[in-house]
Amino acid sequence: MGLFSLSSRNKEVTLIVDVGSASVGASLVLISPDSKTQPTTIESVRVPIKFQERFRFNYFVDLMLRAVETSVSSLIRISKEKPVNIHCFIASPWYASQVRKISLKKDKEFIFDGNLFNSLVNEEAKNFEKDVINSPHFKEHTYFLEKEVVDITLNGYHVEKPFGIKVRKAELSLFLSIASKNIITEIQERIEKIFPRCIIEFHTFLLPFFTATRDIFSEHRDFLLIDVGGEVTDIALIKDQNIKESISIPLGRNFVLRKSAQLMKKNVEEVQSLLFFMTEGKLGVSAKEKIEKVFYSVRQEWLKMFHQALLEVSSNNFLPSTVFLTSDADVLRWFMESITSEEYGQYALSAEKFSVIPVGLSVLSKHIKFDDTIEKDQFMALEALYLSKLTKK
Repeated sequence: MGLFSLSSRNKEVTLIVDVGSASVGASLVLISPDSKTQPTTIESVRVPIKFQERFRFNYFVDLMLRAVETSVSSLIRISKEKPVNIHCFIASPWYASQVRKISLKKDKEFIFDGNLFNSLVNEEAKNFEKDVINSPHFKEHTYFLEKEVVDITLNGYHVEKPFGIKVRKAELSLFLSIASKNIITEIQERIEKIFPRCIIEFHTFLLPFFTATRDIFSEHRDFLLIDVGGEVTDIALIKDQNIKESISIPLGRNFVLRKSAQLMKKNVEEVQSLLFFMTEGKLGVSAKEKIEKVFYSVRQEWLKMFHQALLEVSSNNFLPSTVFLTSDADVLRWFMESITSEEYGQYALSAEKFSVIPVGLSVLSKHIKFDDTIEKDQFMALEALYLSKLTKK
């Protein structure tokens, strides 16, 4: 039932494959069941997914799969270690997720047991599957990634061990995530080219992001999680240290670069340089006004959709003012400034001004070790911490 459950196998060397929408990473991590031992990343590579000036989803899938194969094969070329376990984490848009509420109320008392619990969860999972099956990316068979109960209340009280209790009312919060079976199979086949007959466990990136943030910043009970990917931005509302809502908007890092390049009539590499100089305050006087005007226009377009997403997750209630953010380093400051901007009326959504805290390597390096020679990766560090927590349960 709990958020943490992992099959008990030898946890020596673990291969992590991180499938995003701008790049794919692969790392080898030493994970110990000893609660005092931090995970150690011994090798790490990251391969970009080729940028598309004109986005085409089918070509995007093909580019992602090439990056999966390249990342894993590149990792194995530089390491003699063979993984015991393989875990693949996928980010949006490769999955759909939702927090579903289940409520059961009767006039007479009933016993809340395992059979009833499983029946409620499975029925809601089927309903969720029906809702997403008509999505453009889910035309074929689906693959359930997670069915995690994140909260249970019986007769209005939160409980950790609910089975066997007589109640009149039961409420469950269920985090469900689902992917296209075709895409999962394609990812499996790319990894199996390097590791034949391997067993691959699939997860979403949201749960590692959530669990690591909750554990590291344990003083915060209510907050927002924002993960800016290449093509998508994911937003999750956390209340009382539980996932309450999640939503995605189809505008991420690549939107900023693509739209700015179109407006400036420049290539993406030039736009990246200009964005860096602007956020560092190093633009020349003659170019400053024109460049800032373009990035302001792009920001307004992103903020409009971001604001609408916040309205949906808020359910007409105030949102927490603390925001934990992950993104690629080249756009981190731009998105931090965008989120804290007052231009889209954040005080209508939060009682206080948003405070944005990056969940990057400066924070994560206190909880995970890295071999000196490797390039540190914040996203796979979060995933390693998640797997380490599961192993120690």
